[in-house]
Amino acid sequence: MTNGLHMIVMDPKQTMHLGVGRGSGFSAETRKYVPGSAVRGALSAAWWRAHPSASQADFDSLIATISCSDAVVSWDAGVSGPSLQWTAGAAALDRKICKLCKPNDPGVPIEGLPWDATECRVCRGPLEPSKGNRVLPRGAEVLSATRVELNEREQAKDDHLYEREGLNTGSRALVALAAGRVKELAKTGQVLRIGAATSVAGRLAIADVVPYAPPSLAISPGKSRLRVEMLTPGVFVDEFGCAVNRPTTHDLRWSFQLPETAGITVERAFTRWTTSSGWHTMANRPKPEDIAVVAHSCFYVRVEVDEPITVPTIVHDLGIRTGEGCGWASLSTLLESADA
Repeated sequence: MTNGLHMIVMDPKQTMHLGVGRGSGFSAETRKYVPGSAVRGALSAAWWRAHPSASQADFDSLIATISCSDAVVSWDAGVSGPSLQWTAGAAALDRKICKLCKPNDPGVPIEGLPWDATECRVCRGPLEPSKGNRVLPRGAEVLSATRVELNEREQAKDDHLYEREGLNTGSRALVALAAGRVKELAKTGQVLRIGAATSVAGRLAIADVVPYAPPSLAISPGKSRLRVEMLTPGVFVDEFGCAVNRPTTHDLRWSFQLPETAGITVERAFTRWTTSSGWHTMANRPKPEDIAVVAHSCFYVRVEVDEPITVPTIVHDLGIRTGEGCGWASLSTLLESADA
């Protein structure tokens, strides 16, 4: 259920090292976004710095209400203004993309092309199914830096070179959605530290925290076909606790506030498997790893209701592990031609 959504706008002051995990050897890759669990963790650390004498119970009651989406690089220039929106910069898995064009080339739709499209509108080249990979807007980039390991005398060790990638957003903001008692946790002007090497990287300042009220969707009596797109990874299990690649009827009914009498059927799923985990900085250990479907997986859902209802178009609690940033999803009406 959606409750108290806010948009957190952050102004990065330094390059961020957002490791993808499982890395070893010379190079350490970075993500092109900040995972929701990292946003939540950075806000938690800032809260403790501001409230050093607070009790654990006070913190637990607050953080239990908080869920954060991934923080993505804004496609709108600057770090303020009414035009700022949460835009992932990815084509969903039920879309196609050109094999030849780059996603942010002029004229190429970042949201991809319909599933039944046969050629690129720009170069007339062949298409392929989207994998849901996020791309950066112009001005933001991934940088690589090669460094050396130092010995106890602060001299370079022989054969101890390593490379670390970092996300540089340029003059663009990072935007995250958050649910719960957000105003108590995120304050304008607050400084956050995100990612690795936070003594020299990963510094951000919260530029704004504004209420976010997405439009509702009216569903008429009878049968409707809806499209659900995951905005962050989704973790779903069946009645035995085994991982499945689609939400259950109970998941959809609870999250989108559908009535108990509504008929709900997942007709089609466009998914890819991944894992969802992270690093708990205070405990200095990895978080449990869950099997998940990737962000921008899509589900075509048939819903049948007896009377008109209104449902939210953005939710933060579809499936489980929603406190770790999983389960953010959008809902829209599915056109019949989209299922060609």
